[in-house]
Amino acid sequence: MSTLSCVGFITTSFPRYRGDPSGSFVHGLAAAMVARGHRVEVVVPQPDGPDDWKGDASWLRGVRVFSAAYVRPRRLQRLFFNAGAPDNLSDMPRLWGLVPPAMAGLYLAALRRSRGWDGVISHWLVPSALIAGGLPLGKKRHLATGHSGDVHMIRRSPLRNLLARAVIRSADRVGFVSEQLRSEFEDVLGPRLAAQNSERLIITPMGVDPECLQSRRKRDAIREELGLDRFTALFLGRLVPIKGVDLLIGALAGRREMQLVVAGDGPQREQLERAASAGGVNARFLGEVDQEMRADLFAASDVLVVPSRELGDGRHEGIPLVVIEAMSAGLPVVAADTGAIGEIVKDGETGLLARSHEQSALCDAISRIADNEVLRRRLKSAGRAAVRDRSWETQAGIFEDLLFNP
Repeated sequence: MSTLSCVGFITTSFPRYRGDPSGSFVHGLAAAMVARGHRVEVVVPQPDGPDDWKGDASWLRGVRVFSAAYVRPRRLQRLFFNAGAPDNLSDMPRLWGLVPPAMAGLYLAALRRSRGWDGVISHWLVPSALIAGGLPLGKKRHLATGHSGDVHMIRRSPLRNLLARAVIRSADRVGFVSEQLRSEFEDVLGPRLAAQNSERLIITPMGVDPECLQSRRKRDAIREELGLDRFTALFLGRLVPIKGVDLLIGALAGRREMQLVVAGDGPQREQLERAASAGGVNARFLGEVDQEMRADLFAASDVLVVPSRELGDGRHEGIPLVVIEAMSAGLPVVAADTGAIGEIVKDGETGLLARSHEQSALCDAISRIADNEVLRRRLKSAGRAAVRDRSWETQAGIFEDLLFNP
């Protein structure tokens, strides 16, 4: 382990309290770095509501959080969190007016802490990597991490070439959670700059905590408590358009022999509940769930369904972390073939892929899982094997080497 031991994180998403899914992957990496002996400080925008970022909060697992206020009163700070910045901006274009003060607040908060940092990890190329690039870091290394919405924002911007070049200048390495996202960023850079920076553009996948994904309870007890008495499909994530939950509800319409559990919250919840009722879908909406309940749901369900869609403006997901979580927990996965999901869900090998936007294809894939116990067992085993090296312990070691052992 390196003797340089204080790592600064700059991010626009981070769990506000125990069980909050916002930026859970940032906390996962930060906590794993703490477990390796580093001190970790996270700088994040202040949310519009309460948070539980006290230094002695046990759920933080040693990670220290410093929030950046950017507008008053606090309830107006709605640019980040909840549905996420891309959806927040799409639903409320007036929030674009908060971008300059939010970036300024985040930069000033990072500037105050950065003097004691020995390395920096930024999550989201825009704005976090650009903010980190403006800090007086000297020879301290900065690793920028792109996830999906940020790469899409760069691609759609009329200043895309300037932004992409600014990201390259801001960081020693620029990581992406999937090969597809790296390729999309290279397309913006152009062949010459992409070739010149090929060794600096790397893949930095997100990880999971395998132990936390294993329920401590019996499957039958969980199912009885939740009222599950037939084949159960699970959706776990934010209830926003890109997640495609409406497509899943349409795929299960009238299928009374199946049950659907929707775990997560978001602006589409009431609309989706009405659609499920109207379509005769036997569905339970649980709202946000904590880590313990996530593990219970993986144990109690028969398949995880990820019906993500590509939006009209071309925005798509990277690799949703829930896919890796389910595979690690031994739950078969059915996913839409969109974004970079196919990089880890190999159709017929580690899961089943369905054509994106097609309810009938999604229904057929779910039915294949439901009707074939041998297939379920095979996908469980292959899925676990495919993500065996995705633990946060392993990923934290990789990030540590990138920061301190170039």
